[in-house]
Amino acid sequence: MEEISKEQGVAWLKIPSGYQPRAAMGYLALPVLVILFRLGLLTEIGSWESLLQELGRVKGRCAFSVPTVENPAKQLAHTLRSHIPLVYGTIGNTALVAMRWKTQINENAKQPAFWNTFPELNHNEIVALTRADLLSSQHIVLLVNDYDLRENQLRREVMKPLFEKNGVSFTEVSAEGEGVLSQIFAQIYFGDYVSTYLAFLNDVDPTPVALIEEFKDALAQRTS
Repeated sequence: MEEISKEQGVAWLKIPSGYQPRAAMGYLALPVLVILFRLGLLTEIGSWESLLQELGRVKGRCAFSVPTVENPAKQLAHTLRSHIPLVYGTIGNTALVAMRWKTQINENAKQPAFWNTFPELNHNEIVALTRADLLSSQHIVLLVNDYDLRENQLRREVMKPLFEKNGVSFTEVSAEGEGVLSQIFAQIYFGDYVSTYLAFLNDVDPTPVALIEEFKDALAQRTS
């Protein structure tokens, strides 16, 4: 694609090599957002300065040098270590953040995790709360920021006492920062820290994904 772009005089952005895709999110996502913003297709997302400030704030709170007693990412990792995380976001806002948390826990911590969204989970998954005997190993993470639709905020508030009534443990993860861009990326960044600390607690290397490579090799053999 690089060579074709050069031949055709098409602008291109080259992503540095050597990274696992999940570790290259800044390279993959931010250039696209800049382009969409300059084209006028994204508006009112907040400033880039605010984004960097908020990511810096998350790093300051969650860095490895910060002890567990003061580190919210380490604390949540300890909570999730002995549980199966179920991450809940909201349609049109944190749905992809919830999916990112799920896949990061899978790949980094080598641990089962699942995700769903409001309002969809209120039409089906909520019924499973009645099986407390099966849910004792589950812990729900509720993603909260300032850009949820009011109806989804209400759904989440109604759900919390139902979690408590049925003995389902949960943790709210709120976002700060100016603008939707800052809050969304801050929640993603925080989740990355959580999944990495969870890997350390599970005594696994967060980088390699041996089973995925094994699957790819087997698939290539079958399709060759």
